[in-house]
Amino acid sequence: MTLERVQRLYVEVNGRHPMSAADDAYVRRHFVPVPATGEHSRDELLTRMARRELPLPSYLLSDGTPMVHPDYLEPLRRAGSFGGLKAWFVGHWSEGEQDVAEGEWTHGYLSGQYVCLWSVTPETIKAKTEAIESIQAEIAALGRGRGSRSRLAAAVDRLDALEPPFTGYDEARFGGPTSRQVWIDEVRATHLSAARVR
Repeated sequence: MTLERVQRLYVEVNGRHPMSAADDAYVRRHFVPVPATGEHSRDELLTRMARRELPLPSYLLSDGTPMVHPDYLEPLRRAGSFGGLKAWFVGHWSEGEQDVAEGEWTHGYLSGQYVCLWSVTPETIKAKTEAIESIQAEIAALGRGRGSRSRLAAAVDRLDALEPPFTGYDEARFGGPTSRQVWIDEVRATHLSAARVR
């Protein structure tokens, strides 16, 4: 069955990590089952996932239900067709960044692992990268006695607006702290909490 194929692919990408009741509750709050629309049936979308033409689910609930972002089909809508989705996606990067674009398509977008974003589009993927790079650069500048904590705070706030809170399962499947823990929580605690913003 197609559902079973999608479930197997999901485990291949994410490993086997049990979902707790708290994980299930988090995912049900922020994600939705694979939708059926007037244009596309749920079975068709699962088939496209299995063919790696659409992203894999973001999560599998403990009962095996595949869950995706609420706006999962928005990139497809904007691209206009399944056949045009990849070209539309990678076209958001410049000609000199096509290696990056291909990596984002294959290892990021199609994996379904962009659970670090409320909405997964080329724009939000790039915005996350740019925010983290700004955070890193500002921390490095502060370490040299330069930089600005107000700029650092602004970059952290930009990332904060892009990212959901995550759940415990994410630490297990990614093998460590989430990007929110590293680039938002820890940076605020270490560089911004008691610092005088200038």
